[in-house]
Amino acid sequence: MAYNLTAEPLALEDLENIYREKSLIQISPDLLEKLNNINTPINKTNSATAEAFLAAHGLSFGPAVPEEVIRLALVLQLSTLLLPANLPVQSETIQRLLAFYNREVWPVVHEQGLPASQLTQLGLPLLGLGKVSFQGYELNAADVMDIFSWQPLSLSASEISNFTSQNTFTYAYLLNNLFRLAPVLNWLEYLIGVFDGISSDQPASLPADSKILDDNFENTRTIIQQNYALPPDKQDLHQVRDAVIDLLQKLITVTTALTDLTAETYDNLVATSEPPATSSFALASDLVQSLQKQLKLTGINPTDTIILTKDMRMLHQALSEAINLTEQIIALAFWSVSQVGKVFSLTPGNLTLSAYYHSAFFVPKEAVSNQLHKIIDFTRLTTPAPVT
Repeated sequence: MAYNLTAEPLALEDLENIYREKSLIQISPDLLEKLNNINTPINKTNSATAEAFLAAHGLSFGPAVPEEVIRLALVLQLSTLLLPANLPVQSETIQRLLAFYNREVWPVVHEQGLPASQLTQLGLPLLGLGKVSFQGYELNAADVMDIFSWQPLSLSASEISNFTSQNTFTYAYLLNNLFRLAPVLNWLEYLIGVFDGISSDQPASLPADSKILDDNFENTRTIIQQNYALPPDKQDLHQVRDAVIDLLQKLITVTTALTDLTAETYDNLVATSEPPATSSFALASDLVQSLQKQLKLTGINPTDTIILTKDMRMLHQALSEAINLTEQIIALAFWSVSQVGKVFSLTPGNLTLSAYYHSAFFVPKEAVSNQLHKIIDFTRLTTPAPVT
């Protein structure tokens, strides 16, 4: 089913559904006609000037930005271009961006570049310039346009401004991290509840810290919702940055506490098991503590002046890495719980653990590393039930 974009700001709940379901998107003919009526006549720059201007701003290098971020950037750019408060845009430009998204023609944007340069690279294929990813291949944009019989567009001065002044990639990176973090928070809350029943030394502050983490998450979403659709000069990127820093720091606090509980559980398993299981449990304890050290290194000093409000790449990277490490720690924590569960019969009050035992992800005699990878898949696809 296609999702319909309107001239209203896109709610983050709807954007998350588009992200997770990989929905097609559409724009009503009435809205496209309205764009034609409002924006006629539109002063176009000549094509050569547009190409030269955009090409000059597409300064970046390094690996390509992940596809999921490009998908978000395209939807965000489309959504903001449709808002009445933004500069005029042609219906042809909207339709071509829509075609890129629905036909999975992803502009190739490089990671090492300022957000404005990255946004310029998102727009270059409209002119038949730059590279695109199509069906798993990186191709010249002009060649893919030939496949679909598309002609290069002539952009107006206001459209060029739209592709050099918006903060689209700042929000695309942040939202990609937030959408990844949402299920992680569910699992942190679940595991804290489990360890409350089997651990001898759970910090008294941990449930409260977990609640603050959830509140920080919702606050960050709210601040992004309030800012992303505003004209760039009205957006409060300081507020966005500070909210994300608070979220990152509390995520590290809660995950560090979970790491200590997981290591304690593995130490108990080592003391009560026999070879070769003791070796696996001892290595798991060492690994979870190594991940904890890595997690602490992802922290950001809020007073560090290198974190610029117009270039939050360091913050994106730190949050992304913290989420990756937290997912791995959750996998190790859940595996420790599954091993304890076999001995102490935790499943009657733990529907999630029971579901795991009866799923295709649980293969008892498989190598431990394979089990851990399957647990990560299980946690990404399963919403844990509260422990009773």
